[in-house]
Amino acid sequence: MEDVLEIQVEPGIGDFSWIYSKLSNIGVPLKVVVPDAKPRRLGQFLELLPNVVDMEYKEPKHVPGRFLTCAIGGEMYAEMSKAEFLEHCKEKDNLIWFSLNVFLEKSNRLETYLPDVPTNFHYDINISDQAIEEADNLLGGKKDYLLLYSSSYKGAAVWKGWNSADWANFINLYREAFGDIDVVLMGAEWDLDHGEAICNHVPNILNLVGKTKLDVAIEVIKRSSYFVAFPSGLPVLANVVKKPVWMFYPEHLSGLQYSWACPESIESKDYKASLWVPPQDVIKWLDEEYQMKDKL
Repeated sequence: MEDVLEIQVEPGIGDFSWIYSKLSNIGVPLKVVVPDAKPRRLGQFLELLPNVVDMEYKEPKHVPGRFLTCAIGGEMYAEMSKAEFLEHCKEKDNLIWFSLNVFLEKSNRLETYLPDVPTNFHYDINISDQAIEEADNLLGGKKDYLLLYSSSYKGAAVWKGWNSADWANFINLYREAFGDIDVVLMGAEWDLDHGEAICNHVPNILNLVGKTKLDVAIEVIKRSSYFVAFPSGLPVLANVVKKPVWMFYPEHLSGLQYSWACPESIESKDYKASLWVPPQDVIKWLDEEYQMKDKL
């Protein structure tokens, strides 16, 4: 395929979103090579992006480890001009290894990477009429709801996030502070254990965990009033589609908190990042700093 930039990337949706914010403006369509390992989350996302014209899965044994990927494909290109980067790509016999993770984890702003390439914080995502209809059916007319993503028990434990009782406490406190608003819980099939436990604690939650393909999940995000989430690709995409989100981070990823999000959303407080804090601290900030009552 002529005049296509071929890159090999890490498999995360959020990881690729940061890349796409830059390379969607590079002036060349993209072919993306993805590790062929479960879960195949990124492939679903690539199919929704207008500037990705081809993709290929490769066996994990052909994919360098995270350190090598980030070292070669990250800071190596950071200060190049667009012309230098494209010329470098033409000279390469092999595909380009590309990741921004290490660069962003050092609290470098996304705009400063390939600095003369505009950063597209709100790029287009193609959502089909079928996905919109599926979201309609799942939501049953609900809109402007509080959207939550809790992850699995294992994910929460590893990254020291809230347990099911913490999420239940947050929901109850949120409804006490801001009214009996609808609550929607979402996640992948491997998050079912934590989602079911939360629903057992609190009545009147719409549990969509494991029930949405990625395009439908994005449509669910677009209809929410506020999104509170474990760190993953879904809250990253919330910022892309201009929805308010609070994203919690583990200590080892603290440098990512304000390195990639749209500056206007940071200024308006529609994007909020923090380490994991008690539920009551979130409610206090939403009430006093974000002024949630005026936004509902």
